[in-house]
Amino acid sequence: MIATISNATRDCGTYGYGTFEDNVRELARLNFQAEVAWQVEQGVLARHGLLRHSRVLDVACGAGAMTCQIATLLQRGSVLGVDLNESLLGEARERRTDSIADKIAFRKGDVYRLKDIGQFDFAYARFLFQHLERPIDALRSIGDALRPGGRVLVVDVDDRDLCCVPENDGFVRFLAEAARGQKRGGGNRMIGRALPELLQQAGFEEIRKETVRFDSDSMGLDPFLELTTTFKLEQFAPSVRADAERWLSAVVAQLHRQRARLQIDIHCVSGAVNA
Repeated sequence: MIATISNATRDCGTYGYGTFEDNVRELARLNFQAEVAWQVEQGVLARHGLLRHSRVLDVACGAGAMTCQIATLLQRGSVLGVDLNESLLGEARERRTDSIADKIAFRKGDVYRLKDIGQFDFAYARFLFQHLERPIDALRSIGDALRPGGRVLVVDVDDRDLCCVPENDGFVRFLAEAARGQKRGGGNRMIGRALPELLQQAGFEEIRKETVRFDSDSMGLDPFLELTTTFKLEQFAPSVRADAERWLSAVVAQLHRQRARLQIDIHCVSGAVNA
């Protein structure tokens, strides 16, 4: 058991692109995540209120892969991607193509300070809230940026819904250690199931919720682990990173020998600002 885990403060809660041991690999993971999820995610967006004429705020847009995808759905609408990380915003601006240039923009923005950024019909925050120490404050800030009747959609994980068949004790313990490290930094790997209550506490109404499932059968075990597990090594302190990497490598080898199947349920919850 590895007991010493990092609690370093980062530029957005427990996530900070640029602090990764391999930032190129992390950027590739973010892009692959958007590519894999898009076919499912565009349906989720529509079911939770995104319209072709919506003015959209993409909160913590990262490298802009999903922001650009959203722009392709819009006709008379527009999308603004905001993020604190200048490096990721640079990647996002480079990604913008001529076909969507008039519908999309990127700027630096803090999820806790969105009141003066404009008024939007729809806000989107994917895989952000697991990293935040003050999720209700963040939701209220997003609410301040929505017009009356506007909706926010929050998409996030709950590691209790990351399952392995057959069960693997080493995998479960690795997830638990990484979750403890994220908790020490103010994050919460179990936030997914709490999202409906958090939106209610922040004053949102007309709560809608659904889960979507991804599994290793559809993408392969190693790509699935890259998306869901390997990056969690960043929650371990540098002094124990090598031990954590050896631990995870042994677990992955065992999963292959077992021909294990992994799956995860993604929580999608939206709410409306009082009209």
